[in-house]
Amino acid sequence: MSFPSDPYGSTPGASGNQPNLFGASSEEPPISSGYAVPGYGAAPGYGGPPNYGAAAGYDAMPGGYEAPPLGAGGYPGMLPYGQPNNNLVWGILTTIFCFLPLGIVSIVKANQVNSKWQRGDVAGAYASARSAKRFAIASAIVSIVITAIAAVVIGVIVSQENKRNRSYYSYSTPTSYVPSYQSKSDIEYAIRGASYGDCFYRESSGSTLSMFVKVSCSQYKANVKVTKVTTSTSNCSGNWVRSDYDSSYSTSQVVLCLTSV
Repeated sequence: MSFPSDPYGSTPGASGNQPNLFGASSEEPPISSGYAVPGYGAAPGYGGPPNYGAAAGYDAMPGGYEAPPLGAGGYPGMLPYGQPNNNLVWGILTTIFCFLPLGIVSIVKANQVNSKWQRGDVAGAYASARSAKRFAIASAIVSIVITAIAAVVIGVIVSQENKRNRSYYSYSTPTSYVPSYQSKSDIEYAIRGASYGDCFYRESSGSTLSMFVKVSCSQYKANVKVTKVTTSTSNCSGNWVRSDYDSSYSTSQVVLCLTSV
């Protein structure tokens, strides 16, 4: 079988090669020796990002200034803005009017605030300001507690003194003083301490004796006089008062026979 001529001047051989309709040979064209095509190798590997490590702390700054304190995670902590209040006024007031020792400590801490701030010790200045406030508050609290305890103790002492005075005026010596109140024990002491001829201011509510105070017979308050001291009401022809029965006394019960003054 014969093949038609290649319009481009090449005749296909009998090897069975198909004609190239576009006029290009199936074989790669030779490369000119003057223009070599460079070959590109594999892309270089970049690897992982560099490891910078944890943030380093700040070194001491020149001029005596210290680095700010580190907060959580190694970052500088946030500090309040501006110079803190030294609370010196509260320290002085609590020293004068409250518990002196803690007030003095508050003043010392307050005086440290300005000096630390001027040195650049911001954290120390705020710490001293807080301490000054705390000691001032503690001074006030301790003062309140001491005052309350003193008030209770003084109240007990005054109460005991008043009780002693009431007993004294009730049965010891005649007096112009008549208390506004007598306890049952005061009346008991007055009856047991009475003697013949003593005058008393007597006050009763029904059959209950509420006041029995020994007074001078010339005192206008005197309204009864003892005419007899005995142990039985049957020995009295008129008014009488008697003590409670108490076996601890040598005379278990005392009865006073009375007459009006």
